[in-house]
Amino acid sequence: MIKRKLQAVINRLEDDKGFITRALKDWYNEFNEADSNFERISDTWEISEEMFELDRKIENAEGYVEGLDDAIKKLEMLKESI
Repeated sequence: MIKRKLQAVINRLEDDKGFITRALKDWYNEFNEADSNFERISDTWEISEEMFELDRKIENAEGYVEGLDDAIKKLEMLKESI
């Protein structure tokens, strides 16, 4: 019974990971599109607010996915040890 409950938690975490991974792909595409439309002014490296926000979203989501991977790995080890 405990193994089934652990597997249910693992499945939910994997679903969350899949959702965030799909969102990451969309954000990467948006960032690349914004970057290609961005005109650099001589030697000045100014970024738009949109690119900054997308970069923050991407960075946070990548960290979240890494955390989910670690949690899933630990739960699977716990499930196997039971």
